[in-house]
Amino acid sequence: MSIARRKAISVIGMGYVGLTTAVGFGLRGYEVIGIDVDEGKVEKIARRVPFLYEEGLAAALQSVRLRATTNWAQILDSDITFLCVGTPSNPDGTPNLGDLKRSVEQLAGVLKQKRDYHLVVVTSTVLPGTTEELVVPAIVD
Repeated sequence: MSIARRKAISVIGMGYVGLTTAVGFGLRGYEVIGIDVDEGKVEKIARRVPFLYEEGLAAALQSVRLRATTNWAQILDSDITFLCVGTPSNPDGTPNLGDLKRSVEQLAGVLKQKRDYHLVVVTSTVLPGTTEELVVPAIVD
């Protein structure tokens, strides 16, 4: 009888939502790969130094298997990706999807190299239909 391998999880965007999501999964025993374009954030996370305050985060960051990187290709080591990219409000109140679009394009490029199933979860604040109109066409291409 073989024991199933526990899947690695990747989290794109190491801001407040992304970092706490990554650490939360890490506390559940998952290996987590945190992707961000901000080298300063990545370097601090790699050194296990939180750049934001959340009660218990500093201690939790010390005990989890979280690999922080700017290298998108490391997503290939995971089976699930959470998109936790900021979507600040436009002047008309709608979410600005610029960072999300760029992240989806990067993710799609990496996933083209993968032959196995890969689950993508959008946790960014978006309007209904965004996943079907923006994410799916880029990834399923």
